[in-house]
Amino acid sequence: MFPNHFATWTELGDGDGMNEADDHRRLRARCACGWETVGDIEATVAATIDHGQRVHNMTATRDDVLASAEWLEPVEKGGPA
Repeated sequence: MFPNHFATWTELGDGDGMNEADDHRRLRARCACGWETVGDIEATVAATIDHGQRVHNMTATRDDVLASAEWLEPVEKGGPA
């Protein structure tokens, strides 16, 4: 059986080191080719895995993406845009 590299956060359960506060933070992933994406955890992980497969013929796991991505500070309402 092949591992499921497309598991969602809820399928991974609470033991993946994430907490509820991470739901509201933004994550940035960058590639050596210059590609970049910023978004919530699910969108960033999905976009990064898709980019690696389509553009570089590389397979990454959710853990691979999270290990190389950076968390951004939350944007305060009413703060600088």
